[in-house]
Amino acid sequence: MMANVKALEVIISYEFQQPLLGCEALQLAGNGVTWIGGRHIPNGNKRLAVLGDQVLDTVLSNKWYESGMIESNWNAIRLQVSSNSNLSSTGLQFNIGSVLQGNPTNPQRVSEKIMATAVEAVLGAVFRDGGLTAVERVLETLGLTNDSAL
Repeated sequence: MMANVKALEVIISYEFQQPLLGCEALQLAGNGVTWIGGRHIPNGNKRLAVLGDQVLDTVLSNKWYESGMIESNWNAIRLQVSSNSNLSSTGLQFNIGSVLQGNPTNPQRVSEKIMATAVEAVLGAVFRDGGLTAVERVLETLGLTNDSAL
């Protein structure tokens, strides 16, 4: 598992101070892993994904605010950048699927939703590990804040 975290660190250009957070981010729901480093993870990476979704909105809304755009632009930017389709495309582009930990006895195709959840979980893990500044750097690495609309 830790080899996958190291590979993730290379992909996102971020080194975890708490690598178990990276490990948790890579756990797909239903893979049988329910504990990592003494922390209960009842449904894989989904809890980190909820956090990552909110952190993504925070970073995007801050960039939107700094741009001076009107409110209607915010909705368009949020829908474009944080959509499952866009997050999934980003995960595929950066080959995040290669480091995910699924159920070895029942391999599944990594759907758009699963990939988007994984990207959000990675963002949640980076936030827990290094704060908003670290998330901003990872978002730049993944090209999620390089949109000309921002």
